[in-house]
Amino acid sequence: MAEKKLEDRLEGWGDKIANSIDYDRLRLWKEVFFHPADVLAGEQKNASLGRAAKDVFIACLPTMLFSLVFVLIGFAYFGFIIFAIAISAFQEYAGAIGIGGIVLLILGIILYFLLPIIGWLLSSAIQFIVAKIFGGKSDFKTHAYLTGISTASVRAATIPFMLFSLIPCVGYVAGPIITIIGFYRYYLHYKSIKIAHKLDDVGAIIATVADIAIWTGLIILGVVAFYAGIFSLAYMKPGS
Repeated sequence: MAEKKLEDRLEGWGDKIANSIDYDRLRLWKEVFFHPADVLAGEQKNASLGRAAKDVFIACLPTMLFSLVFVLIGFAYFGFIIFAIAISAFQEYAGAIGIGGIVLLILGIILYFLLPIIGWLLSSAIQFIVAKIFGGKSDFKTHAYLTGISTASVRAATIPFMLFSLIPCVGYVAGPIITIIGFYRYYLHYKSIKIAHKLDDVGAIIATVADIAIWTGLIILGVVAFYAGIFSLAYMKPGS
């Protein structure tokens, strides 16, 4: 009973925020967050890849802007390391390396803002393939649309807590809440897959977990490849 009252109170706050902003898609995201089964089932008829891509981008934009300064610091840090090593190994190409670094920075920023859409499409593709292996009935457009609005729902829900994290002391509470909400996305994806493909629990869970496992493996491989490249460049001799 206490859990139901807390859920009703949280949904009430969500209603107030959605009504104050007066954005129809925000109201939909709120409904997906609190009533996923009914809303996702009803939204299948509205499936659109373009609409889902726009939802994902808009919902992720505040977080991306908030994190941009840290991303730029990361680019500058790793860029300086790579630039310094490259200059020491290939001094005669210093000008070209400098121009290339600027071009890569610009491309990196553009890619940064496209990453939510790219990540959503790739995750949807992985889930879709695994769901089909287990007898999934949905087409890719419907599948991706449902996972897209689920992703947008979770991203939008983290925005207030992201702002709270800027307040001293309160940030210690906001951080874990953001993490918990982030994990809730996988539950919404599970519901999306189950509803769209008419799968049983096992098939929907495997499709959801397969996506997580593949992304985790790719991240580990990316980190290993990055540092392997750094060490290779550091020990490369000019003219070799």
